[in-house]
Amino acid sequence: MKKLIFILIMLPVIAFSQEKLQQSAENFIISYFKMFEDKKWDEIPNAWAKDAQIVRLDGSISPAAEMIKNIIKNSIPNLDSEKIEINWIATDAIGSNTAMVSVRYIEKVKGKTVPLRVTDNVGVFLVTKEEGVWKIGKWIIGQNFAIIYDNKIDKKYKTNPLASIYRFNSANYQFWGMILYNVESSKKNGITPAEAGKAMGIRFVKSWDVSKGFDGLAPSFVWGLQVMSSYVEVLERDEDTLKARFLPPSNIKNWDVTRDELRITTLNMWSEMANRMGGTCSLTDDGDFWMLELKREKLQP
Repeated sequence: MKKLIFILIMLPVIAFSQEKLQQSAENFIISYFKMFEDKKWDEIPNAWAKDAQIVRLDGSISPAAEMIKNIIKNSIPNLDSEKIEINWIATDAIGSNTAMVSVRYIEKVKGKTVPLRVTDNVGVFLVTKEEGVWKIGKWIIGQNFAIIYDNKIDKKYKTNPLASIYRFNSANYQFWGMILYNVESSKKNGITPAEAGKAMGIRFVKSWDVSKGFDGLAPSFVWGLQVMSSYVEVLERDEDTLKARFLPPSNIKNWDVTRDELRITTLNMWSEMANRMGGTCSLTDDGDFWMLELKREKLQP
């Protein structure tokens, strides 16, 4: 009976202690954001534990110390202003000196030489008190582009920003839609898909740094395929070869263009790029995937 009474007496104390811990952790994260707004570059590194990590949704895990050092190094000469607006913040106490702080915030960064960048972020901070001082041990960051509604707009018309995967699918659909329109229009004007692809390649490659050659071509395609397809698999990669397979667009059926006509257009477009960058290109269809192969062009002795 005495034990039960003791537990009942202690429950409010424990609840109050947790609430106090949660509030303290939230205040720490809010003050951390303020360091960037106030450009307190010397204080920012001290907010992190020595072995802290930053986890991004692309799967990368980085030591925080080096990344924060680079952020500060780049920000000092280039940052004009930074504003962080917190939409909501919630904290869970983990033990007596650790908390998980989840926060959604809009970050507005204005550079001295670059346009305004506005992102909608959800960050999860694992924070621990070390000798009575809060330190960030892990930061899991999810970042998206923002959509901002004016305050006078009725709440019923306000929606959350599209998740990145939906934005990608829509942008991918529109990207291929423009190429398909070009092929369809070219056919109506007596221009073959092969000719249309070659013309696009000649124009697009003008914006490339041709001096980088094949060493610039292959990584550009690894990057580019990721914005052209919802599935990319690199099968072979060395200094002379890139082999990959990827899913072709799914909206071909909406156009007067066959799957093979689009493949030929794409092949000729990419071949023009490859040839100018010191390589050769092939693009085949196995029924499910398109198979890309880039090879470094060997100079004849």
